[in-house]
Amino acid sequence: GNLIVEDLESFLVSSSSSLSSSLSSSLSSSLSTSSTSSQHQSALYTKLKDQCSKSPFPPTSFKEERPKDQWSKPIWVGMFHHSFPDDVHKNIMNSLTSLTAAGKSFYISIKNQLRHCDSKLYETVSCMIGEVPQKKFESKFYSKYIMIVRNPMTFFPSAANVKNAKYHGQIGQTPIEEWREIRDTWIDDMMTAYRDLIIEWKESSYDDGMFLVYEDLMDVNRGPDVIRRIARFVREAGFDTTVEDEDMSCLWYKSVGDERIGQYIKNRYDYNDYVPGFTKEQQEMMMRNLKELMVEVVGDHKELAAILKRYVTEIRDNTIIDRKWNGQAAKKE
Repeated sequence: GNLIVEDLESFLVSSSSSLSSSLSSSLSSSLSTSSTSSQHQSALYTKLKDQCSKSPFPPTSFKEERPKDQWSKPIWVGMFHHSFPDDVHKNIMNSLTSLTAAGKSFYISIKNQLRHCDSKLYETVSCMIGEVPQKKFESKFYSKYIMIVRNPMTFFPSAANVKNAKYHGQIGQTPIEEWREIRDTWIDDMMTAYRDLIIEWKESSYDDGMFLVYEDLMDVNRGPDVIRRIARFVREAGFDTTVEDEDMSCLWYKSVGDERIGQYIKNRYDYNDYVPGFTKEQQEMMMRNLKELMVEVVGDHKELAAILKRYVTEIRDNTIIDRKWNGQAAKKE
C-alpha cells in the first residue's frame, strides 16, 4: 500500500550515504530542461567533439588474442529487448579492451564460428541478452551481470520505433497516431514484461555487478564516469583494459556517437518529430508499477531501488499528457 511505499522512500533518503558516490551524484541531478543546463551540455559536447575527432576509438587495430585456455568467463549484459543499441555495446567493450570482438550479442550466430557469444576465434568480454539465460550457460559465464536499465517513459516508445524499423521498414520516427495505437494496445503488457525481467534477474543464480543507467550513459557530464565503472567491472571479471583514465571521455564520445549525443542534449529522446506522450492513467500506472517494483527489490538491490525512485520522479514531473488513440488505424506514408 501507500504506507509501504512512503516508508521505502524514507528509507532510501536516510540510507543515501551508503550508496556509491557516483550513484548519489546521478540521483541529485534532476531531469533539467533549463537553458543554462542545455548551454553547459552543448559547450561540453562541442569541446569533446573538437578534442576527440582523431581519437582511436573504436580501435582499428587490435591486440593479439590470448590462447583460448586462458580466456576469462564473459559477462552477461542484461537488457530489455530493443532498449540498447548493439553497436554502442560493441564499441565500448572493443575500445576498453582492444580485443577484436569483445562485445557480442547472444542472438548473432556465424556458422561453425559463433553461437550464443561462444566464439572459436575471438575472446568474448560481454554478451548482451534480452532475457535471463538458461541454466546450461551458468558454468560458462561470470557470476555477476551488468543490467542496463532505462526509464519506461522513453524506453517504451523507443522500442516501438526500433521494432517498426527492423520489422516494418519504418524510416524515422513512428507517426504519432500509430504510436498512440501501439501504446494503448500494448502498454500494460510492456510494463509487465519490464517488471518481470528485473525480478527474473534478481531471482537468478547470478549476482548483480552493475546497473548501467541508460540516461547516465547518454549524458555528457556523467557518461564518461559510466565508462569508468564498466572498466572497473571488466577488470574485476579478469579482463585487461587498455585505455588510460584521461582517454575515457573520448572513448565515451566515440562509442556513443556524435549524432546520438547531440540528439539526447536536444530532446533527451531518440527522435525530433515529437516527444511521445501518455494518458494521465498511463502515467499513474507506470509510477505505481515502479513503486511496487521498488518494494520488491530494495532488500537486495538498494541501488536499483534508488534508480527506480528517480524514474518515478521523472515520470511525475516530465510526462507529456496525451489523449487516447482515436481507434482508427494510422495511415502509412
